[in-house]
Amino acid sequence: IGKIENPLYFIENTNKEDNIHLKLKPTLSASIVKSHVRFGVEIAKKYKLPKEIIAAIKEHHGTSLIKYFYVEAYKENPDVDVSLFTYPGPKPQSKITAILMILDSIEAASRTIEIPTRENLEGLIKNIVNDKMAQGELNDSGLTLKDIETIKRISFQKIIVSLHERIKYPELPDENEKDSKNEKSTNGKSNNDKNDKNKDNKESKIGKEINKDIKKVPIKHNNEKETLKYKDNSQKDKDKEKNNKDKNVVMKK
Repeated sequence: IGKIENPLYFIENTNKEDNIHLKLKPTLSASIVKSHVRFGVEIAKKYKLPKEIIAAIKEHHGTSLIKYFYVEAYKENPDVDVSLFTYPGPKPQSKITAILMILDSIEAASRTIEIPTRENLEGLIKNIVNDKMAQGELNDSGLTLKDIETIKRISFQKIIVSLHERIKYPELPDENEKDSKNEKSTNGKSNNDKNDKNKDNKESKIGKEINKDIKKVPIKHNNEKETLKYKDNSQKDKDKEKNNKDKNVVMKK
């Protein structure tokens, strides 16, 4: 609730293109970011919120470092005072505020991952928890190692659902590819039909040639000797010749 005082200075209320901090010194940006804890406590007290809520506002960042702005300042001056970039604390004094600290950090960091895969998120959660432990932020919270493992497991389950891990689905065939395949199939069929037609024409031509030759082949009857008869006009000529002979005989008589 402390961010209500200066909402546009927090990334969740703006975007990268309108990032006001790009125009500010790292020390000033860090001061504005830190102030949301103080403003939050003041507002909570003003509206008489429960003491547990006020404690959570005070402790959920502990004495952790505002790394982004510290790194930017360090680039300009390696001797910069690190206390200008740390929250005032105190460190979490209960399991609840310690859990809030861990989950707040995980949620904020998870939004910076371009490809939120299971492996990336598991590594992110592990690094954040290990960092908090190494900095001593959880020392006063009463959390056990078993509690921390439970927090890591459940936070992963919740964050993976909220981010909806992106899955690559198989792509549908491109329309151009479809058309190409159909055209190829049609052309293939057309070529086959053309080949079949040419084959039929060739066979028909051959058939005609065979039939033409068959008409010239002599027909041989049963029990007939090797003397062959043809289906032609030779018999008529013989009959005509015989008639002429008979006619000559009659004339001689």
